[in-house]
Amino acid sequence: MADVYDKDAVHKLVAEHQKAGLIRQEIAQRLFLERLDNMSPQQRRKFAKRLGRPWKHRK
Repeated sequence: MADVYDKDAVHKLVAEHQKAGLIRQEIAQRLFLERLDNMSPQQRRKFAKRLGRPWKHRK
């Protein structure tokens, strides 16, 4: 049976997936920073305090 593995196609696909992931990460980071920038000082303090709590019991 012939090996149908196309190394170049797989490498291209992985690179495309990586690029898409980086784009999503950049969008998420931009949206997070915009939200943080638009918070009041009190909201930012409350948010920072929540970040210090253990994740499993957050509500």
